[in-house]
Amino acid sequence: MKTNVLTARCERFISSHSADREERIRFIVFFTGALQLTIFTLLNIVGAIGIRHHFLQAVAFALLALCISMVVLYLRRTLTLIQAFSVFAICAQLLEMARIGFLALAKPQGYEAMIIYYQIGSYTILLYLTLGFVPKTPFISTALSIATLAFTTFYYHAAIDIQITILFTLLSLFTCALAHISQRGMQGIQQENKNYQATHNSILKAFNMRQSELIAYLQLCRTKEPGSKNIDLLLNQLDEQSKHNLIHAAMALKKKREAQQLVLSKSFPSLSHTELEVGRLVVEGKTLSEIAVIMGKSTTNISTVRGNIRKKLNLLPNENLEEKLKELAMPMAKMAAISF
Repeated sequence: MKTNVLTARCERFISSHSADREERIRFIVFFTGALQLTIFTLLNIVGAIGIRHHFLQAVAFALLALCISMVVLYLRRTLTLIQAFSVFAICAQLLEMARIGFLALAKPQGYEAMIIYYQIGSYTILLYLTLGFVPKTPFISTALSIATLAFTTFYYHAAIDIQITILFTLLSLFTCALAHISQRGMQGIQQENKNYQATHNSILKAFNMRQSELIAYLQLCRTKEPGSKNIDLLLNQLDEQSKHNLIHAAMALKKKREAQQLVLSKSFPSLSHTELEVGRLVVEGKTLSEIAVIMGKSTTNISTVRGNIRKKLNLLPNENLEEKLKELAMPMAKMAAISF
Protein backbone atom coordinates (compact mmCIF):
# COMPACT_ATOMS: atom_id res chain seq x y z
CA MET A 1 0.00 0.00 0.00
CA LYS A 2 2.80 2.41 0.96
CA THR A 3 4.63 1.49 -2.25
CA ASN A 4 1.56 2.36 -4.33
CA VAL A 5 1.16 5.71 -2.55
CA LEU A 6 4.86 6.52 -3.07
CA THR A 7 4.66 5.54 -6.74
CA ALA A 8 1.58 7.71 -7.24
CA ARG A 9 3.31 10.68 -5.60
CA CYS A 10 6.40 10.21 -7.78
CA GLU A 11 4.24 10.07 -10.91
CA ARG A 12 2.41 13.25 -9.90
CA PHE A 13 5.73 14.98 -9.19
CA ILE A 14 7.16 13.96 -12.58
CA SER A 15 3.96 14.96 -14.40
CA SER A 16 3.98 18.39 -12.75
CA HIS A 17 7.51 19.01 -14.10
CA SER A 18 7.11 17.58 -17.61
CA ALA A 19 4.95 18.68 -20.53
CA ASP A 20 5.14 15.55 -22.69
CA ARG A 21 6.58 12.04 -22.89
CA GLU A 22 9.97 13.25 -24.16
CA GLU A 23 10.38 15.62 -21.24
CA ARG A 24 9.22 12.92 -18.83
CA ILE A 25 12.02 10.62 -20.05
CA ARG A 26 14.53 13.49 -19.90
CA PHE A 27 13.41 14.32 -16.35
CA ILE A 28 13.93 10.72 -15.16
CA VAL A 29 17.34 10.47 -16.86
CA PHE A 30 18.47 13.82 -15.43
CA PHE A 31 17.59 12.95 -11.85
CA THR A 32 18.96 9.42 -12.17
CA GLY A 33 22.26 10.88 -13.41
CA ALA A 34 22.28 13.46 -10.62
CA LEU A 35 21.67 10.73 -8.03
CA GLN A 36 24.42 8.52 -9.47
CA LEU A 37 26.92 11.38 -9.55
CA THR A 38 26.05 12.36 -5.96
CA ILE A 39 26.63 8.80 -4.69
CA PHE A 40 29.96 8.32 -6.48
CA THR A 41 31.17 11.81 -5.55
CA LEU A 42 30.39 11.24 -1.87
CA LEU A 43 32.26 7.92 -2.02
CA ASN A 44 35.19 9.78 -3.55
CA ILE A 45 35.09 12.51 -0.90
CA VAL A 46 35.11 10.02 2.01
CA GLY A 47 37.96 8.09 0.37
CA ALA A 48 36.05 4.88 -0.41
CA ILE A 49 37.10 5.14 -4.07
CA GLY A 50 39.72 7.14 -5.94
CA ILE A 51 42.99 8.77 -4.91
CA ARG A 52 43.01 11.05 -1.88
CA HIS A 53 44.49 14.37 -3.01
CA HIS A 54 43.55 17.95 -2.20
CA PHE A 55 43.00 18.88 -5.86
CA LEU A 56 40.89 15.80 -6.60
CA GLN A 57 38.87 16.37 -3.42
CA ALA A 58 38.25 19.98 -4.47
CA VAL A 59 37.02 18.81 -7.88
CA ALA A 60 34.73 16.30 -6.17
CA PHE A 61 33.22 19.05 -4.00
CA ALA A 62 32.81 21.22 -7.12
CA LEU A 63 30.96 18.38 -8.87
CA LEU A 64 28.67 17.91 -5.89
CA ALA A 65 27.94 21.66 -5.71
CA LEU A 66 27.28 21.71 -9.48
CA CYS A 67 24.86 18.80 -9.21
CA ILE A 68 22.89 20.31 -6.33
CA SER A 69 22.78 23.79 -7.87
CA MET A 70 21.47 22.52 -11.24
CA VAL A 71 18.75 20.48 -9.55
CA VAL A 72 17.70 23.45 -7.39
CA LEU A 73 17.72 25.89 -10.32
CA TYR A 74 15.58 23.52 -12.35
CA LEU A 75 13.08 22.84 -9.55
CA ARG A 76 12.80 26.61 -8.95
CA ARG A 77 12.15 26.90 -12.72
CA THR A 78 15.06 29.31 -13.13
CA LEU A 79 16.39 26.99 -15.85
CA THR A 80 14.52 24.72 -18.21
CA LEU A 81 15.28 21.00 -18.05
CA ILE A 82 17.36 21.10 -21.25
CA GLN A 83 19.32 24.11 -19.99
CA ALA A 84 20.00 22.50 -16.60
CA PHE A 85 20.94 19.19 -18.23
CA SER A 86 23.26 20.87 -20.76
CA VAL A 87 25.03 23.15 -18.26
CA PHE A 88 25.40 20.26 -15.84
CA ALA A 89 26.84 17.95 -18.54
CA ILE A 90 29.33 20.47 -19.98
CA CYS A 91 30.58 21.65 -16.57
CA ALA A 92 30.86 18.05 -15.32
CA GLN A 93 32.78 17.14 -18.49
CA LEU A 94 35.20 20.05 -17.91
CA LEU A 95 35.75 18.95 -14.31
CA GLU A 96 36.43 15.38 -15.48
CA MET A 97 38.94 16.82 -17.96
CA ALA A 98 40.61 18.69 -15.10
CA ARG A 99 40.90 15.50 -13.03
CA ILE A 100 42.25 13.44 -15.94
CA GLY A 101 44.69 16.24 -16.89
CA PHE A 102 45.93 16.49 -13.32
CA LEU A 103 46.50 12.71 -13.11
CA ALA A 104 48.33 12.71 -16.46
CA LEU A 105 50.65 15.51 -15.33
CA ALA A 106 51.17 14.65 -11.65
CA LYS A 107 51.18 10.85 -12.10
CA PRO A 108 50.43 9.89 -8.48
CA GLN A 109 50.47 6.22 -7.50
CA GLY A 110 47.71 4.28 -9.26
CA TYR A 111 46.95 7.13 -11.68
CA GLU A 112 46.57 4.83 -14.76
CA ALA A 113 43.55 3.04 -13.32
CA MET A 114 42.03 6.31 -12.11
CA ILE A 115 42.38 7.92 -15.56
CA ILE A 116 40.36 5.05 -17.03
CA TYR A 117 37.89 5.37 -14.12
CA TYR A 118 37.37 9.09 -14.78
CA GLN A 119 37.22 8.46 -18.53
CA ILE A 120 34.35 6.04 -17.89
CA GLY A 121 32.70 8.85 -15.91
CA SER A 122 33.24 11.17 -18.87
CA TYR A 123 31.64 8.65 -21.24
CA THR A 124 28.74 8.16 -18.81
CA ILE A 125 27.92 11.86 -19.14
CA LEU A 126 27.61 11.42 -22.91
CA LEU A 127 25.49 8.32 -22.40
CA TYR A 128 23.06 10.18 -20.14
CA LEU A 129 22.80 12.99 -22.68
CA THR A 130 21.89 10.40 -25.31
CA LEU A 131 19.28 8.72 -23.12
CA GLY A 132 17.78 12.11 -22.25
CA PHE A 133 17.41 13.22 -25.90
CA VAL A 134 19.33 16.43 -25.15
CA PRO A 135 20.00 18.33 -28.41
CA LYS A 136 23.47 19.57 -29.53
CA THR A 137 25.20 19.09 -26.16
CA PRO A 138 26.37 15.50 -27.01
CA PHE A 139 28.58 16.97 -29.77
CA ILE A 140 30.27 19.29 -27.26
CA SER A 141 30.68 16.49 -24.73
CA THR A 142 32.18 14.18 -27.38
CA ALA A 143 34.64 16.85 -28.56
CA LEU A 144 35.82 17.53 -24.99
CA SER A 145 36.15 13.81 -24.24
CA ILE A 146 38.19 13.09 -27.40
CA ALA A 147 40.41 16.13 -26.72
CA THR A 148 41.13 14.78 -23.23
CA LEU A 149 41.91 11.32 -24.64
CA ALA A 150 44.28 12.82 -27.20
CA PHE A 151 46.09 14.79 -24.49
CA THR A 152 46.55 11.83 -22.15
CA THR A 153 47.68 9.57 -25.02
CA PHE A 154 50.08 11.82 -26.93
CA TYR A 155 51.42 13.86 -24.03
CA TYR A 156 55.04 13.12 -23.11
CA HIS A 157 55.21 9.70 -21.38
CA ALA A 158 51.69 8.69 -22.46
CA ALA A 159 49.39 8.26 -19.48
CA ILE A 160 47.14 5.64 -21.13
CA ASP A 161 47.61 3.05 -23.85
CA ILE A 162 46.63 3.88 -27.43
CA GLN A 163 44.20 0.93 -27.46
CA ILE A 164 42.22 2.48 -24.59
CA THR A 165 42.12 5.75 -26.51
CA ILE A 166 40.83 4.05 -29.66
CA LEU A 167 38.18 2.19 -27.65
CA PHE A 168 36.79 5.28 -25.90
CA THR A 169 37.05 7.40 -29.06
CA LEU A 170 34.97 4.92 -31.05
CA LEU A 171 32.49 4.53 -28.20
CA SER A 172 32.10 8.30 -27.95
CA LEU A 173 31.69 8.80 -31.71
CA PHE A 174 29.12 6.04 -32.11
CA THR A 175 27.21 7.17 -29.03
CA CYS A 176 27.22 10.75 -30.29
CA ALA A 177 25.84 9.55 -33.65
CA LEU A 178 23.20 7.55 -31.77
CA ALA A 179 22.28 10.67 -29.78
CA HIS A 180 21.73 12.61 -33.01
CA ILE A 181 19.66 9.82 -34.61
CA SER A 182 17.59 9.34 -31.44
CA GLN A 183 16.94 13.07 -31.20
CA ARG A 184 15.74 13.20 -34.82
CA GLY A 185 13.55 10.15 -34.24
CA MET A 186 12.03 11.61 -31.09
CA GLN A 187 11.30 14.89 -32.89
CA GLY A 188 9.50 12.91 -35.60
CA ILE A 189 7.43 11.05 -33.02
CA GLN A 190 6.60 14.30 -31.21
CA GLN A 191 5.47 15.90 -34.49
CA GLU A 192 3.26 12.90 -35.25
CA ASN A 193 1.75 13.15 -31.77
CA LYS A 194 1.09 16.88 -32.25
CA ASN A 195 -0.56 16.24 -35.62
CA TYR A 196 -2.67 13.47 -34.09
CA GLN A 197 -3.68 15.70 -31.17
CA ALA A 198 -4.58 18.54 -33.54
CA THR A 199 -6.72 16.19 -35.65
CA HIS A 200 -8.30 14.73 -32.51
CA ASN A 201 -9.18 18.18 -31.16
CA SER A 202 -10.54 19.36 -34.52
CA ILE A 203 -12.83 16.30 -34.71
CA LEU A 204 -14.16 16.89 -31.20
CA LYS A 205 -14.64 20.58 -32.00
CA ALA A 206 -16.46 19.76 -35.25
CA PHE A 207 -18.88 17.45 -33.43
CA ASN A 208 -18.99 19.73 -30.37
CA MET A 209 -18.54 16.64 -28.19
CA ARG A 210 -16.30 15.32 -25.48
CA GLN A 211 -14.16 12.32 -26.37
CA SER A 212 -16.25 9.91 -24.27
CA GLU A 213 -19.46 11.14 -25.95
CA LEU A 214 -18.01 10.74 -29.44
CA ILE A 215 -16.73 7.21 -28.73
CA ALA A 216 -20.11 6.12 -27.35
CA TYR A 217 -21.90 7.74 -30.31
CA LEU A 218 -19.65 6.04 -32.89
CA GLN A 219 -19.98 2.67 -31.17
CA LEU A 220 -23.76 2.98 -31.34
CA CYS A 221 -23.72 4.10 -34.98
CA ARG A 222 -21.35 1.35 -36.16
CA THR A 223 -23.08 -1.51 -34.33
CA LYS A 224 -25.20 -3.61 -36.70
CA GLU A 225 -27.77 -4.50 -34.05
CA PRO A 226 -27.54 -1.91 -31.26
CA GLY A 227 -28.74 -3.20 -27.91
CA SER A 228 -29.49 -1.60 -24.57
CA LYS A 229 -25.80 -1.74 -23.63
CA ASN A 230 -24.77 0.53 -26.52
CA ILE A 231 -27.71 2.86 -25.97
CA ASP A 232 -27.08 3.11 -22.21
CA LEU A 233 -23.38 3.75 -22.84
CA LEU A 234 -24.23 6.75 -25.03
CA LEU A 235 -26.99 8.12 -22.78
CA ASN A 236 -24.76 7.91 -19.69
CA GLN A 237 -22.24 10.20 -21.42
CA LEU A 238 -24.78 12.88 -22.41
CA ASP A 239 -26.07 15.77 -20.34
CA GLU A 240 -29.77 16.75 -20.35
CA GLN A 241 -29.36 19.32 -23.13
CA SER A 242 -27.60 16.77 -25.35
CA LYS A 243 -30.33 14.19 -24.65
CA HIS A 244 -33.02 16.73 -25.56
CA ASN A 245 -31.25 17.54 -28.84
CA LEU A 246 -30.80 13.84 -29.60
CA ILE A 247 -34.52 13.13 -28.99
CA HIS A 248 -35.49 16.09 -31.18
CA ALA A 249 -33.23 14.93 -34.02
CA ALA A 250 -34.43 11.32 -33.72
CA MET A 251 -38.10 12.39 -33.81
CA ALA A 252 -37.50 14.60 -36.86
CA LEU A 253 -35.74 11.75 -38.64
CA LYS A 254 -38.49 9.32 -37.63
CA LYS A 255 -41.19 11.62 -39.04
CA LYS A 256 -39.24 12.02 -42.27
CA ARG A 257 -38.82 8.25 -42.63
CA GLU A 258 -42.50 7.65 -41.85
CA ALA A 259 -43.54 10.25 -44.44
CA GLN A 260 -41.33 8.61 -47.05
CA GLN A 261 -42.68 5.16 -46.21
CA LEU A 262 -46.25 6.51 -46.28
CA VAL A 263 -45.73 7.77 -49.82
CA LEU A 264 -44.24 4.44 -50.88
CA SER A 265 -46.94 2.42 -49.10
CA LYS A 266 -49.69 4.37 -50.89
CA SER A 267 -47.91 3.87 -54.20
CA PHE A 268 -47.13 0.21 -53.50
CA PRO A 269 -49.70 -1.16 -51.02
CA SER A 270 -48.63 -4.74 -51.72
CA LEU A 271 -45.13 -4.22 -50.28
CA SER A 272 -44.31 -5.30 -46.71
CA HIS A 273 -42.67 -3.00 -44.15
CA THR A 274 -39.20 -4.44 -44.85
CA GLU A 275 -39.74 -4.17 -48.60
CA LEU A 276 -40.84 -0.55 -48.20
CA GLU A 277 -37.69 0.24 -46.21
CA VAL A 278 -35.48 -1.42 -48.84
CA GLY A 279 -37.41 0.41 -51.55
CA ARG A 280 -36.86 3.73 -49.79
CA LEU A 281 -33.11 3.11 -49.65
CA VAL A 282 -33.07 2.05 -53.30
CA VAL A 283 -34.80 5.32 -54.24
CA GLU A 284 -32.08 7.17 -52.29
CA GLY A 285 -29.50 5.52 -54.55
CA LYS A 286 -27.99 3.13 -51.97
CA THR A 287 -26.17 0.07 -53.31
CA LEU A 288 -26.90 -3.50 -52.28
CA SER A 289 -23.96 -3.65 -49.87
CA GLU A 290 -24.79 -0.23 -48.38
CA ILE A 291 -28.40 -1.27 -47.74
CA ALA A 292 -27.17 -4.47 -46.08
CA VAL A 293 -24.90 -2.47 -43.73
CA ILE A 294 -27.64 0.09 -42.93
CA MET A 295 -30.25 -2.57 -42.13
CA GLY A 296 -27.81 -4.94 -40.43
CA LYS A 297 -28.59 -7.81 -42.77
CA SER A 298 -26.67 -9.90 -45.28
CA THR A 299 -26.40 -8.93 -48.94
CA THR A 300 -28.12 -12.22 -49.82
CA ASN A 301 -31.10 -11.27 -47.67
CA ILE A 302 -31.34 -7.79 -49.21
CA SER A 303 -30.98 -9.26 -52.70
CA THR A 304 -33.93 -11.56 -51.98
CA VAL A 305 -36.04 -8.62 -50.78
CA ARG A 306 -35.17 -6.66 -53.92
CA GLY A 307 -36.20 -9.68 -55.99
CA ASN A 308 -39.54 -9.83 -54.19
CA ILE A 309 -40.12 -6.12 -54.89
CA ARG A 310 -39.38 -6.64 -58.58
CA LYS A 311 -41.85 -9.55 -58.72
CA LYS A 312 -44.61 -7.56 -57.01
CA LEU A 313 -44.05 -4.65 -59.40
CA ASN A 314 -43.94 -7.03 -62.39
CA LEU A 315 -40.60 -5.62 -63.57
CA LEU A 316 -38.80 -7.10 -66.54
CA PRO A 317 -35.17 -8.25 -66.06
CA ASN A 318 -33.84 -5.28 -68.02
CA GLU A 319 -35.84 -2.67 -66.08
CA ASN A 320 -34.04 -0.58 -63.43
CA LEU A 321 -35.63 -0.93 -59.98
CA GLU A 322 -34.58 2.51 -58.74
CA GLU A 323 -35.91 4.33 -61.80
CA LYS A 324 -39.17 2.35 -61.73
CA LEU A 325 -39.77 3.08 -58.04
CA LYS A 326 -39.17 6.80 -58.60
CA GLU A 327 -41.46 6.79 -61.64
CA LEU A 328 -44.34 5.03 -59.89
CA ALA A 329 -43.99 6.95 -56.62
CA MET A 330 -43.70 10.40 -58.24
CA PRO A 331 -47.46 11.16 -58.60
CA MET A 332 -48.16 10.20 -54.99
CA ALA A 333 -45.13 12.19 -53.78
CA LYS A 334 -46.44 15.29 -55.57
CA MET A 335 -49.85 14.85 -53.98
CA ALA A 336 -48.27 14.47 -50.54
CA ALA A 337 -46.23 17.63 -51.08
CA ILE A 338 -49.37 19.57 -52.09
CA SER A 339 -51.28 18.34 -49.02
CA PHE A 340 -48.45 19.44 -46.72
